[in-house]
Amino acid sequence: MLENFANLIVSFFDLVEAEGRTFREKTVLVIEGFLVMFFGVTLGICGVFAFGAAFYIWFSGYIGKPLSALLVAVFFVGTGIWLFSKGRIIIRGKGGLNVGSDENTIES
Repeated sequence: MLENFANLIVSFFDLVEAEGRTFREKTVLVIEGFLVMFFGVTLGICGVFAFGAAFYIWFSGYIGKPLSALLVAVFFVGTGIWLFSKGRIIIRGKGGLNVGSDENTIES
């Protein structure tokens, strides 16, 4: 009986060690993924600013600086509103490939 209890304790701590090792490995993967996404988003934002500056400079030669700035701002605000509305549709489960939809399909 005492041997069974000792085996139980040893098995429990082996499990805790294995779970701790797995947790550490998964934590490192999550942190690496987060850092890659963070730098990707940062570079994407820099690219958007460069895109806006290039449009501004290009349009300012044709229609003047104030109208050029207005045109670029309207473009980015419109794109932002469109993306925001698409995100809300996807979150509610009404977009994409029926992701998260409440539709029940019956196979016959």
